Amino acid sequence: MGRTDGAGPVWVLREGDVLATAEVAEGLLARARGLAGRPGYEGALFLPHTRSVHSLGMRFAIDVAFLDG
Repeated sequence: MGRTDGAGPVWVLREGDVLATAEVAEGLLARARGLAGRPGYEGALFLPHTRSVHSLGMRFAIDVAFLDG
């Protein structure tokens, strides 16, 4: 997950099977843009090194999980 331009995708794998796809929003602009303005999104948006998530401009409900490793 070393992209800096906010472009994805990355995949969550188990034994070679794709369980989920995710887009990585690593740069400041990519994190600020997030999912705002999109009509919907199938998959996940991974926001590394982020302490909070806002829903300003969202057109659909989201589920949020905070990971600390």
